[in-house]
Amino acid sequence: MIHNIINFLHLMATTVWIGGAIYIHFILFPALKQIDQQQSGKLQGIIAKRFSIYQRLQST
Repeated sequence: MIHNIINFLHLMATTVWIGGAIYIHFILFPALKQIDQQQSGKLQGIIAKRFSIYQRLQST
């Protein structure tokens, strides 16, 4: 039973991580090209911090 729960949580975390990577590649990067370079850098920094939280949680 506990193995099934751990496996489910692992799959959900992987889904969030891969979904985030797809979002960044196909949605965020093209959108960043349309705004000011300084604003783009600030936005990338904010999103990187939020995305890295998910990465740290999954790698522990």
